[in-house]
Amino acid sequence: MSRLARFLALCLGLLALAGCAKTIPYSTLEARYASPASRYMDLPGGLHVHYRDQGRRDGPVLVLVHGFSASLHAWEPWVQRLSPDYRIVSLDLPGHGLTRAPDDYVPSTANSVAVVGCGGVGLNVIQGARLAGAERIIAIDTRAAPLERARAFGATDVVQAATDDPRHEALVGRVRAMTAGRGVDHAFEATGIAALAFTPLLLARNGGNAVQVSGAHGEVAVPMTDFFWNKRYLTPLYGGCVPARDFPRLFDWVKSGAIEIDALITHHYRLEEAATAFDNMLNGRSGKGVFTIP
Repeated sequence: MSRLARFLALCLGLLALAGCAKTIPYSTLEARYASPASRYMDLPGGLHVHYRDQGRRDGPVLVLVHGFSASLHAWEPWVQRLSPDYRIVSLDLPGHGLTRAPDDYVPSTANSVAVVGCGGVGLNVIQGARLAGAERIIAIDTRAAPLERARAFGATDVVQAATDDPRHEALVGRVRAMTAGRGVDHAFEATGIAALAFTPLLLARNGGNAVQVSGAHGEVAVPMTDFFWNKRYLTPLYGGCVPARDFPRLFDWVKSGAIEIDALITHHYRLEEAATAFDNMLNGRSGKGVFTIP
């Protein structure tokens, strides 16, 4: 029998077994797998979490979380080895082991976002993050005035970056301090400055997204290690907008006040004031400027 035939036979056998499988009641599972150390905690969302708190009560605490398709039983050999010196807390994830989760349970989708550059484009990125339900929105700029506007549009935290930090080490340190050392889930660049185009890679966590939305042009050298690990660098065209799908939603959000438009406009100019308009924009004194043409 060829390898392909054996593989197909194996798959058919697994499907047949899956069809015969029955759901085992939690009461049966608890009687079989719970131990005297088992404890339970009810959490929001209908979760009934199974955990064990074992080991030395006054020792340093270790929390052990298993991987997919496993349970806290996977840690028992570790618990036995570590219990004399550590307090060991192990738990079953939702849908695994003895932790119950309702059929309609949805894990938290709260995300953290950093936005580099808080001009007109950056303020709208902040609005988008707020609409998407981001739990933490970190606004970053070198100037104080744009950061004040960023708070009004939904930023939960602001960081005034130093101008003498070419590798952004101080900035990265502050953002990681705000995110338990991880970095943010999604980092955006909205400055239009080519030298800053790859800054989001430094702020995003491993596996996170770094997004350049300013359309910055120019040649830039970037260390390959900035892409470590599993980070995605995106340069979406107009935010990946599909007008037929997205414009009606945008209009509804504007109409309802979910998106602020009027507050973005901080200055009105005549055509002969173009130089002043650009100076205000480049120095962070304006959000969006509007030219009045008689």
